[in-house]
Amino acid sequence: MGKKIKQFIVLAIVCGIIYGLFSYHIIIFTGDEKAIRALEKSTMTLSDTFISLETGSYSGLDKVLGRGTLREDGLGELLVEMEVITDQELRKLEEKIDSGD
Repeated sequence: MGKKIKQFIVLAIVCGIIYGLFSYHIIIFTGDEKAIRALEKSTMTLSDTFISLETGSYSGLDKVLGRGTLREDGLGELLVEMEVITDQELRKLEEKIDSGD
């Protein structure tokens, strides 16, 4: 009986981890300010589950924000909240992405 309970607990933990991977973007900030944040996904998928961003560098943010799901799920607002970029810089990046440059 105890063996079945242990198997069930292990199965529940594995299912919880898989559910978390499908439900959240894991944003890893490196550079000056190291942090890990979870950002809820709008749809359950494995795309863009792990994202690594350099906090001291703005290059490439337009490519990351250009991915539709990350932008829709609020990555830009998270970057502003963590003071990686300002609100003005976010608006400029969004305009650049929208214009297709």
